[in-house]
Amino acid sequence: MIIHDFSIQMDTNSDIPAMDKHLDVVKHRQDGGVILGASSLTGRYWTGSLWYYEDPGFVGTSDNCTACVTTEAGIADVAWLHDTTIIAASDSGALEVWELSEDSSQLSNTYILYEHDDCVSSVSLNSTANTAISGSADCKIKVWDLSKFCCVDTYELHTMGVNCVACSPTESDIFISCCADGYVILWDLRNPKPAKILDKDPISS
Repeated sequence: MIIHDFSIQMDTNSDIPAMDKHLDVVKHRQDGGVILGASSLTGRYWTGSLWYYEDPGFVGTSDNCTACVTTEAGIADVAWLHDTTIIAASDSGALEVWELSEDSSQLSNTYILYEHDDCVSSVSLNSTANTAISGSADCKIKVWDLSKFCCVDTYELHTMGVNCVACSPTESDIFISCCADGYVILWDLRNPKPAKILDKDPISS
């Protein structure tokens, strides 16, 4: 996949792109910095963008962002890996890794990781930030080794698209997922099968 990198050097007179119509996800950094993921339907295709703000009071505006970049697909979720590294869940089916420049004026793509067969809907990092979990509309959950930026495991229990995954803030091997099939499942990375099915949505009852 080719990424058209329209990173903006904020100390130039370059035109800043317009904010995408759909604001899909926003995540704080510990020091208060904010990353915003957005998307727009352009013709038959979704495009996306990432917006970084050092001042959270400006989130959602295009003129006052610190750095921004457009992507070829919509952004469904983001997670901070480090103070300068962002992992984005893309509608293209990829996890994209983006790096802020030293002065925070640019976002540059460093990795595009393809393993899913449909839109990636959610991404979460474990408590030690060495593993990422992604969930997708392809019904699969992927486990990623962030030291090598590669997929190391796949879980396939859900029967419909995975809407959200969330890692435990204290237990590095534990995460939870929820899905359009109505199931909420607690997982343990040490086991090949889910630890516990927590709930079944009563919609069908």
